[in-house]
Amino acid sequence: MSSFGSDPAKSDRLPQAVWESVAKKKIYFGHMSVGTNILDGIHDLEREGQVQLNIVETSDPAAFEMAIFAHSPIGENARPRTKIDRFRTILESGVGAKADVALFKFCYVDIDGGTDIEALISANGKTIEDLQARYPKLTVAVVTAPLTAVPTGLKARLKKWLGRGEPDKAANAKRTLFNVRLRETYGDRVFDLAALESTRPTGERVTFGTEGRMSEALEPSYTDDGGHLNAAGRTFVAAGLLRFLAGLGARA
Repeated sequence: MSSFGSDPAKSDRLPQAVWESVAKKKIYFGHMSVGTNILDGIHDLEREGQVQLNIVETSDPAAFEMAIFAHSPIGENARPRTKIDRFRTILESGVGAKADVALFKFCYVDIDGGTDIEALISANGKTIEDLQARYPKLTVAVVTAPLTAVPTGLKARLKKWLGRGEPDKAANAKRTLFNVRLRETYGDRVFDLAALESTRPTGERVTFGTEGRMSEALEPSYTDDGGHLNAAGRTFVAAGLLRFLAGLGARA
């Protein structure tokens, strides 16, 4: 196991048992654009002819009378507290009493070089633990913060020449601090999005050193714009998410 978490998925190909396990669960997933990329990746994988999941955009508690992979936009980008608060509101509206698994993800724009990581960890942690205590039959899962690609070569020199410094490195360093704390605190309840995003197709990790620490970055071949996932990235991450969800228990 690396200092950044467990080994991520090594192949997009999923066993039938994974599909069948996820298809039986009641899942809520709050997200924004990278989450949409991941859902597109799930649809890509479904085209292999395996089990079709009941994926519906909704946060209505009435939808959880049957197995469902429910999802909806959550909060406002660059305002992470709005996502924490909205997740709490959705679960307390009735979803928490019916779902097997609930999770939400931040976006890469929610954490930058100036983010107060300790304050964000505290606010997020309090909500997660409050909800887990209130709904003991629900698994409140946790998602590591997504990363951005760090420019290299000519791109890096150009950004430096334009006076932009290294904002991608500073932001990813803060995201890595946040993610390490999540892994240490929540263990098996963590869907390690960042570990997947920073793993090359060869299995090597994309890292860089800053201020005496190693930080993670998005593998460049998984993105076309430096942050969102392209077809290769989204199917790789989607496979990892489905494996993670399959390994979680259903409501007793």
